Amino acid sequence: MKAISAFLSIYMIMLVTAILYSSNELKIEPLSMSKALGAERGNIKFGLYSAIPMKGSREEQIARMKELQAMAVNTVIEGRYNLGERFTQFVRDLHAHGIKLAARVTKSKDWYGPGGKGNFELSQAEKKLREASTFAEFFDYLYLAHEVHEFATHEERVRMYRLAKQYFPETPIIMYYGASIDRMEQKPGKLNHRYGPGECDIALISVGKARIDGKIDIEDALKRLGQLRDIIKQRSPTVEVWVVRSFARDDAMRSEKTSMWFPEEIRSYGRALIQSGKLDGFFFRGYGRFTYDLGYPEWEEQRRAFGSIAPMKK
Repeated sequence: MKAISAFLSIYMIMLVTAILYSSNELKIEPLSMSKALGAERGNIKFGLYSAIPMKGSREEQIARMKELQAMAVNTVIEGRYNLGERFTQFVRDLHAHGIKLAARVTKSKDWYGPGGKGNFELSQAEKKLREASTFAEFFDYLYLAHEVHEFATHEERVRMYRLAKQYFPETPIIMYYGASIDRMEQKPGKLNHRYGPGECDIALISVGKARIDGKIDIEDALKRLGQLRDIIKQRSPTVEVWVVRSFARDDAMRSEKTSMWFPEEIRSYGRALIQSGKLDGFFFRGYGRFTYDLGYPEWEEQRRAFGSIAPMKK
């Protein structure tokens, strides 16, 4: 009886998924998880978004890596790099310091033309993916595109994912959704913008507003995380959920010293989300990208607070 019950449960999940997405006339075929993702399942990825550009000398880069290592960072999410021997050495150095790299090879305009808001077209993105594929072994994660979710349909995101897998078959694919997954559920029109299976291996999301009544929104962030995670996991159970959080708006981090959180706010927020059991990766943004982000020289206490919330130290 248990075996029959388990079979019926699986059958019902598959049936409901098929009904939800039948309007797209798109057949979603299951794609196997990459070895890299499966090997780390159960371990929280912890780090920074925009933390280490490939600039300066190798010695300067290694000095930055040591700073990240001292804060127990094990993963960084970055933009695009010039690919070549310098890049491969850069990644080897990151790995030597226990840090994995998520990086991009495409921009929004490579999928949607100038400004990233034209018609969906794959040729430019495919060209860049093909050229970068010779370096696939040096991408621990492929960050597919930034802010494409705002206008891409479910079918388009699936096509993006499948194209990326042609050239990076063993690399986990990250799709950035920001805070839009629940909003996409209610987007009007005939096209299906809702999140669905076959879009990514890792969903990168953001939760919570900057502050509520002058306080960090821990309770609201946990509630929102749970809601977004439920949508993702109900439709794609094997997809990992990574959370990225900015300390403030970009313009504030560029010009306002008060945009940085207090050390106890960093500790309380980070520990609450990491220990919630609802995420697979946690990242703050950024480290040296903005004037007053976590890389600002005076924020020694904030950096110590950040390092103290690393999963292995909880």
